[in-house]
This record gives sequence, structure tokens and C-alpha cells, in this order.
Amino acid sequence: MAKTIDKNHDHQFELEVTGKERISHDVYLFELSFPDPETISGAWPGSHFKLCADIAGNHVSRPYSTISSVGTKGKMDFLIKIYRPDQTDARSGLFTTYLEENVDVGDSILVEGPLGKIKYRGYGIFDINGKSSTQQKIKRFGMLGAGTGVTPLFSLAQASVMSGDGVDITMVLSNKTKNDILCKPELDNLVKFNSKKFKIHHTLTRHNNKFHGMRAGLTGRITKDMLKEIDFPLKPDKETMIFVCGPMAFEGHCLNLMVKQGWELGVNLFTF
Repeated sequence: MAKTIDKNHDHQFELEVTGKERISHDVYLFELSFPDPETISGAWPGSHFKLCADIAGNHVSRPYSTISSVGTKGKMDFLIKIYRPDQTDARSGLFTTYLEENVDVGDSILVEGPLGKIKYRGYGIFDINGKSSTQQKIKRFGMLGAGTGVTPLFSLAQASVMSGDGVDITMVLSNKTKNDILCKPELDNLVKFNSKKFKIHHTLTRHNNKFHGMRAGLTGRITKDMLKEIDFPLKPDKETMIFVCGPMAFEGHCLNLMVKQGWELGVNLFTF
């Protein structure tokens, strides 16, 4: 029988690192395992965990969404992008370079959660900010993601598509090149499972066919015209919610774009 792990007064617990696989030049897949193989994380679609560490005398934590399905027993998998010192996101770089250089298989890492203001209960029903009184019944999701921001979007889409709850989902992912697309096999499997309900579009901002391989599809930053072209929900309605997740600059751009179309942040437009 599945059970959840005991936590301290700060809602934290330790997990062993049982896998650390480098899957691209700047992304690792970390497998964190529970002491009891029958334990489940308690996560819900769209939730996240904080991974914590003491770095240079400071307690540092960063939020990550597991790509494991809600009912997975014994472990959680996390895709983590490494921001190195020569890159712009110094805040994220502090923690991710620590994970890359100092955390190995056999080590333990402090985890907090699950956390999150959005709880998906299935069949288009959400709790917002932990209040059932704010439940909303939705028939369509629009998702805009970039980089590792795909992970909470993927968990939400996976829960909907695999359960066959009937929600229509249109996802747009922005990456530099086709080699930077995360969770692509898992996303492709969702399309194969139900292409009528789950549609995904990739736009690449720095792809060069000569250096990165041939591809056809969308290019450049997400724009109103691009979204209109792929039938992404642009006009607000009571049965649609928009979710945005990615680096700060990406989120700011997409939120501004959607607000200009009439969407309201915290009402029908959300970040994780």
C-alpha cells in the first residue's frame, strides 16, 4: 500500500540521490529515491518541490517540478538545467552549479513540498490558492513554456491526457535549438496517445539548420500572430485557462502579451 514520507516541522525531508544522468550539455536528470519503495511523493499535477542546500554558509533553495507521474512509487525524477557562471541567470546558477559539481549518486538532498498555488483535480477542475471555493471548471488549457518551464506544464498535460478527462490542450514551447527541447519523447507520447486533445508546437529562437540539424516549424519569439496562426486561445473566455512557465524574461514577455489580449493574471492567466 502506497504511503507518504514523514516530514519535519518545516515540511522537509531527505532523499537519496540514486541517479544523476547528463542528458545534454546543460541539463541533468536527477533521480531522488524514498527510503521505502512504496512511498509516493504526494505531488499533484502542477505542484513543485524545493530542493535545498547550504552553500557558502547560506541556506539556498530552488523550486522544481518532478516529471514523474503522480502515482509513481519510490522515487521522483527532476530535469534540472545548469546555469553556469558565464550565463545571465546568476541566481539560478548558484544552486544548479552546486548540484552539478557537488551532488553525486549516494548523497542526500533536503527536499520541501509538495507546494503550489494551483491544484488540478482532473476533468478541468482546479483549486486556486488552496481554496475549494475558487474551483473552476475548464474545457481548454493554453500553455506557454520555455526551457525547464516545461516540467509543470508537462505534469498538468500528462494528468489530463492520460486520464482521458476531455480537456483540449494547446502547448507552445520556446527553446534555442531543437537539441534544447526537454521532455520531447514524453511530449510526443502524449500526442500519440491523443492527438485530438493534445497539440504541441515548438518555436526555436537560435536554431541553425547547418549546425543543429534540419527542422521545419515555428521560429522566433512567441508573438500574437504566431499564436493566432496555430489557433492558440487568444480571446479570453470562462472555460479556458492559460499557464505560463519559463525564465523570468520569457514569463514577463508572455504575460504582457496575454494581458494585452484581455487575460487577467490570477483569474484565467497563471504562472507556477
